[in-house]
Amino acid sequence: MEMKLRKVFLCLITFLVVGVVPLNDSVSSEEANFRNCSEAWAAGYGDISVGEDGYADHLDRDKDGVACEIVRSKGQYRSRRADGTPLNKVKATYWEQVGGNWYYYEKSVQVTGWKQISGTWYYFNSNGVMQTGWKQISNIWYYFNSNGYMQTGWKQIGSNWYYLKDSGAMVTDWQYLDGTWYLFNSSGEMLTGWQKNNNVWYYFSKEGYMQTGWKQISGNWYYLNQSGGMETGLKRISGEFYYFAESGVMQTGWKLINGIYHYFKDSGAMLKGWYQEYNHWYYLDEDGRMVTGFYTVYKSDYYFEKSGVMQTGWKFIQNNWYYFEQSGAMLKDQLTPDGYRVDKDGIWRVTVETTTTTTTTAVPLTTSQEAPRENTEPTTQETTQIQITTEEVKAH
Repeated sequence: MEMKLRKVFLCLITFLVVGVVPLNDSVSSEEANFRNCSEAWAAGYGDISVGEDGYADHLDRDKDGVACEIVRSKGQYRSRRADGTPLNKVKATYWEQVGGNWYYYEKSVQVTGWKQISGTWYYFNSNGVMQTGWKQISNIWYYFNSNGYMQTGWKQIGSNWYYLKDSGAMVTDWQYLDGTWYLFNSSGEMLTGWQKNNNVWYYFSKEGYMQTGWKQISGNWYYLNQSGGMETGLKRISGEFYYFAESGVMQTGWKLINGIYHYFKDSGAMLKGWYQEYNHWYYLDEDGRMVTGFYTVYKSDYYFEKSGVMQTGWKFIQNNWYYFEQSGAMLKDQLTPDGYRVDKDGIWRVTVETTTTTTTTAVPLTTSQEAPRENTEPTTQETTQIQITTEEVKAH
């Protein structure tokens, strides 16, 4: 009888001890009262069923009879061991993926804002979600790849190129990178081709390099100065003058500039000196201006019409007759090929000499101002008989 009572007593003690053992056996049943699950987990309690030490209605939020489920600890704690020993807290710093989003905890606290992890910068929004893609932070744009890494340097995103500083900030406007100028729009996209900036046109290669100097684009020649600006108008380049339209296209041939004609060779360089076109000769002075009127070239005088064409033969200019050789040079102080004498100024003049005589004679006289016709031989066919009794008149 005494042996039976001892066994019952031992069984009762065993039941009392085993039935109320907490997950953390260092905490007595009297201490297993928690304000929240964080305290319970920290103390080694979790998945506390109704009737177990540490269970409380306010800890069982979903009222399923189990309080402080381990899965709600977001990975801070491991599940209980098979032998029922206390829960072991996991590392205080860790990553957690929930619903497709990544979170980061440091000292068991969810991180927000900027965080450098293993040498890489990440950004977590106010809800702790790791950011990817384009993000504007404090009015500055940043780009994070699919792993959340903040990007720097050149990045092709979609079909566009961007440049991100060492700080990760996206650049805009002009940037001097590795010895080359680039231009980025307000969206950070690297620009190529023709671009107008502050009323100046620039040209960028397909790699984004700002171009300078001579460039042939779509069959036309342009000149971009040292600052990259497209030139227009009359410009001196390497000692030669060139003319560029408002579109920047280099011009050739005849061009009227400020009311004066100039001629530009196929190379675009402005011509100076003699120029022949359609069997006509023109002359362009030291400033490249097409000359008109009288003009002296190498000590010879020439005459050019308003069209610029050099004249030859007889020309009636400013009430005087002149004769120009086939070379265009004015004949001076000698007889013309058709027998007329021109003076030292190249002018043909009518001269009259008188001598006393005792005879009366009639002589032919070229009509008062019947002069050589332009580019024809002079004529003396129309004459007048003059009766002179005291002198002989000779026409020269």
